[in-house]
Parts: sequence; structure tokens; C-alpha cells
Amino acid sequence: MGDKLLEVKKVVLKSVEEKRGEILGLLRELVQTPSVTGSEREVQEKISQKLEQMDLKVDVWCPSIDELKEHKAYNPLDTDYKDRPNVVGLYKGVGGGRSLILNGHADVVTPDDQKWTYDPWSAKVVDGKVYGRGACDMKGGLTSIIMALKCIKDANVELLGDVIIESVIGEETGGNGTLACIMRGYKADAGIVAEPTGLEIHTMQSGALWFRISVTGRAAHGAFRKAGISALEKIVRIYETLLEFENKRMKELRHPLYEEKYGMLPVYVNIGVLRAGEWPSTVPDRAFLEGRVGLLPEEDCDVIKGQVEELIMKVSSEDSWLKENPPKIEWLGRWDPAKIDISHPLVSTVKEAYTTITGKEAVLGGTVGGTDMRLLTLYGDTPSILFGPGNIDLAHTADEYIDLEDVITATKVIACTIVDWCGVNI
Repeated sequence: MGDKLLEVKKVVLKSVEEKRGEILGLLRELVQTPSVTGSEREVQEKISQKLEQMDLKVDVWCPSIDELKEHKAYNPLDTDYKDRPNVVGLYKGVGGGRSLILNGHADVVTPDDQKWTYDPWSAKVVDGKVYGRGACDMKGGLTSIIMALKCIKDANVELLGDVIIESVIGEETGGNGTLACIMRGYKADAGIVAEPTGLEIHTMQSGALWFRISVTGRAAHGAFRKAGISALEKIVRIYETLLEFENKRMKELRHPLYEEKYGMLPVYVNIGVLRAGEWPSTVPDRAFLEGRVGLLPEEDCDVIKGQVEELIMKVSSEDSWLKENPPKIEWLGRWDPAKIDISHPLVSTVKEAYTTITGKEAVLGGTVGGTDMRLLTLYGDTPSILFGPGNIDLAHTADEYIDLEDVITATKVIACTIVDWCGVNI
């Protein structure tokens, strides 16, 4: 079996090499198709056509907000999924093998108001790099997972286990596309989310909670400021309290991986929006702030929610106005932290494939920020890792690009992982 399996992998890797042009062509086609979050339909149609050409069973549907709202992991950042289809392609194995989900998101952030050297939708190729919005985050990863399975099929290799390719919408606004796949019943023995990890194997991701805190005051003419109650002054005290909360967590918490690799803990409290009042000569009677608090992989969103709410209640109880007019706290978005054990067999399978392809030892790491890995792992009964081409530091930036060789390497690693994980009919 060992020698036969090695021969199968050689045939598959040869197939990848022969399809370098097709891989580049698919990557450029995806990048050249604008798919800013909310407008994913056109690129999803192209991905659906590609999966149909591969003779997969293709499932295309627009998620239902009403159904998604019933799930604990629902993020209320999108308001409509009309003309925003999810696309899933199913390869049905002959039986007896393990199943695998390959997940990627089709939506990208806007390139507006950034200075680009090349047109962000041109997919310009320069020195082996493909430039454009979404090249790194994450159409390079989408290309890798699609072409990995295509190269296996074109090499006439028959798999034992099922492979499910998920091209989802709405990842940039909370992950409801992947959540919709879970609620539709898609699950597997394991999963790979092809986010740009620089070809590292990430077994964990930090999390985040988005919030809005609103306070009311009492309006007065600016010439008689003391006759009013400034909502701005009250919310600044809450802002300061949140930074004290951040400082306390930074001192008390520890996580070797994030501290050693990034020199920081991903638990910052960031206030991204602060607004108050409507007129320069009026004491503001309304103010609100919006922000996010980061979580380590071992932390629980509900616990941190409780701590923040308790903190706000405490500072309010110490202020005579806020005690009688308590702030309103709204939770806008939830990105649970998540991880899988490094001893999980998928980790060792990808490590072996990576070493086989590159001759190097695979690097294990963790991702700073939320990804759809958390949904598959925590809510989808599909323990998953993050592995894909591209440098995450380039995501959302001007002149975003991906190195074609990284896409080729990722395609080879994922193809060999599929062969090993799902098994082949020899």
C-alpha cells in the first residue's frame, strides 16, 4: 500500500505541475471579478460553473436571515442575502474513507480610497506575483482548494472519502456564509480553511466581540454648560474604564505562542467609533462608542461579555447620573476564539504533506483575529485548521498580492492531504 500510495501522489503532483497555467488562469479570473462583501454573486457563479465542470454535485443557495438569526453564532452585521449565493461542491467518495471540508470565502473588502500601483481588479502579474484586491485574502486559497481536487480528479485518482468544497459569502462581516453551510447540514471528519497563513499550519485563532455602548445626558446651551449633563464626558469615563480593563488583561494573561511570535497578546480593546452631540453650542445629550475586545483561544465569549457588562455597571454605580440613567450595551458581532489539539491527525497529515512537498519542517502557529475556522470547529462538528497561501499582512491593503509559487505549493500540499486523509481506491 505504501509504495502504491506514493505513486498516486507522484501522479497527482505531476497533474498540478501540468496545470500551472490553469491555476494561474483561475486565480486571475477570480481576482478580476469584483466581489466586495454584499456583491458576491458574479464570482460565485463562476466558481459554481468551475465546480460543475469538475462533475461535482453543486449546491447553490442564498442564506436566510430569519433562519440564521436562530443560531447562537449569528452575526447581525449583514441585513440581506438576496443575490448573494453560497456555493458548495460535493465529491462523493466510493466509501470507507474520511471526509474533508475545504472552505474559503469569496467576498473581499473594498479597495476604495487606497492608492494602488495597479488596477485592483486587473490581477496584474509582476515578477511571479498576482496583484489585486482579494488575491491574498483569499482567492489564492480558494484557487488552491478547487485546483487541488481538480488535479486529483484529472489524474483519475478515485477517493474513498468525501470532499466538500465551500465557497462562502459574508466572511468579512462575521461568517454567516459558513454558518449557513453548517445549518444546511454540511460537516466532515475534518476541515481546512484556506486563509492566508503563509503556508503555516494554524491550529488556533483568537476571537473578538464587537460592542456599542450608548449613554444619555441632559442638553443645555453651551453658555450654561453646568446646567446640562454632558453625555460625552460620561462616555469618556467609560472609555477610560475599558482601557483599564485592557491593561489588566494584558498584565494577567499569558499565551506563549502569541507572545513569542507576535510580541503581543491579541486581547486589545479598540474603540473605533466615538460620537456625541449635534451642535457646537449645545451640551451633548447623547453619545456612543463602538469597539471590539480581543479574546485568547482558551477564552469564552459569554464570560468576557459578562465581565464587560459587570465593569460598565460598576463604573455607572459610582456616578450619580449614570446610576439613574444606565448606559445601554449592545453586542454587534461575535467571533469565538477556537483551537484544535496539535495532536489531531489532520495536523500530522498536513505536516507530512508539507514536508514532502517542500523538504522543510512545517511551522505550527495561530492566527490573530477571527476566521470561519471557529464556526466549523465549535458549531459544525468539523475540527479544522487554517492553512493557505499568502501573507496575512497584505490583506485589506493597497497593492495586495499573492506569490503564484505559494499558490502552487498550497495546491500540492492540499492535494496530498486529500489523498492521505480521504484514502484512495488502489
